[in-house]
Amino acid sequence: MHRDPTAAAAAVKLKIALVSPHPASLEVLKAMLEEWGGVPEISLHAGGVELAARAVAEAAPDVLLVETARHDLAELAALELVTVRHPGLAAILASPNHSADFLRQAMRIGVREVLPLPVQREALFDALGRVRQRAAPVPARRRARILSFVGCKGGSGATFIATNVAHLLAEQEGKKVALIDLNFQFGDAALYVTHRVPARTLADVADEAHRLDASLLANSMLQVLPNFHILPAPEDPEQALRVRPDSIDPLLEVAGAAYDVVIVDAGRSLDDVTVRAMDRSDTVYAVLQLNLPFLRDAKRLLRVLTSLGYGRDKVQLVVNRFHKRSTITLEDLQETLQHEVFRTLPNSFDAVTASVNQGVPIFKLASRDPVSRGLREIAGTLVEAKKEAGGWRRLLSR
Repeated sequence: MHRDPTAAAAAVKLKIALVSPHPASLEVLKAMLEEWGGVPEISLHAGGVELAARAVAEAAPDVLLVETARHDLAELAALELVTVRHPGLAAILASPNHSADFLRQAMRIGVREVLPLPVQREALFDALGRVRQRAAPVPARRRARILSFVGCKGGSGATFIATNVAHLLAEQEGKKVALIDLNFQFGDAALYVTHRVPARTLADVADEAHRLDASLLANSMLQVLPNFHILPAPEDPEQALRVRPDSIDPLLEVAGAAYDVVIVDAGRSLDDVTVRAMDRSDTVYAVLQLNLPFLRDAKRLLRVLTSLGYGRDKVQLVVNRFHKRSTITLEDLQETLQHEVFRTLPNSFDAVTASVNQGVPIFKLASRDPVSRGLREIAGTLVEAKKEAGGWRRLLSR
């Protein structure tokens, strides 16, 4: 029988609703779930995706497992109606369609896992184990805070903010910081803060995820400072295919024990790899700018993150290149998104451009620039420590 690695996860019970156009498949899946255990209720619903809403309404499950019939984007649109209405629901899709576009769209509507057909026992058990792990309390032994930065749209400045904040935490606070670049299409985080050429990338580490430990991870990282290391993204899309979702858990587990802060540059697209990293993050910082295209994409992103079960305390908005005279105000943005803004960074085009072009953190080139001051304020909210009398204090002055 499949067992999760922690007692906390194993104690979590999951009610599961199964939807499939094939009654025989329902019986096979039910038998698998009974073998897996930890499922107090299993409800069977014979039919297409259009039955998903009724199945959830009747059974109130923790997990919805749907076998698709047509395997196209139209079925995803039908399933989206369910994930949006029930953001805490863990939706698992079984489909032979594993094209990049199909998987990307599935993740965007809040699907947790996409399994190949016919559903295999171990693949199903692993997927349910991850759902149960997310529902379990975070193990106390993890030391690092894991923080993900994601751009609501291309050109948001998420990588610039992530790399500069990481450098600040390491250099000015003495924290041991790791930055993991998950931007597989445009991953160049290392270029923002160093001229060193990496010898290894995330793809190399993913190949050895089964034997990953602190020593192997340290030898794979690009050193920016003695206490600031970067794991670069793969060089090209072909190498990126070597990074599988199941390699992210051991990576963050090892990094979380070896560093004080782990910062993830999630790029600007959601897929099964970046969602896996954000699931394990303490906070997800969504970066946007005050214009209509960003506002539209931010609304979509927040809807997806909500459907993944992320609460308002986990998702924070950072407005980059902020200008007080912008046509769209902060009040407009917050009213439209129904989400408060965590921090703003002003527009300082020349200083930021010089920083990016030279590969040097902006606070080293222009320490008094408003962007440098804003980044220090953001860094000040990311590192907290217990007071001697209890409670929490900020290590950096605001």
